[in-house]
Amino acid sequence: MERVRAFKIGEKIRIRDGWSSDPKIREAGEFAQEDKMVRGKIEARNKLENYLYNIKGTINDDGKLANKIDSDDKHKIESILEQVSEWLDDNNQSASKDDFDDKYRQVEAVCNPIISNIYQHKNGGYSPDDDDEPNDEL
Repeated sequence: MERVRAFKIGEKIRIRDGWSSDPKIREAGEFAQEDKMVRGKIEARNKLENYLYNIKGTINDDGKLANKIDSDDKHKIESILEQVSEWLDDNNQSASKDDFDDKYRQVEAVCNPIISNIYQHKNGGYSPDDDDEPNDEL
């Protein structure tokens, strides 16, 4: 355990490596690492929840991808969103930061290729339908 030394100058308290006789300062030092871990877990959970929300909005918004996405791809995305949402409901308190990060990567692995593919075709990328007509310009 790291010790903290505090000393008072005027109305300010300065903390140095070493020890402190003030129990509140000692306690703060002891819980700093735990607080950092909890903050990381909350940030990872929020990142996952926001990603789920944004993807759900993207595939259901007519102005975005709703009418451009293939029904099979939409079903794949909806399925993973539902699975991970249920997992969140069941494991919200007990999951670790790594668990949330793993679930995020799992959803991303399903959604990103599908959405990227749609945006490529939308922006003039290669489409398998382009091969329907032979190109004799060469």
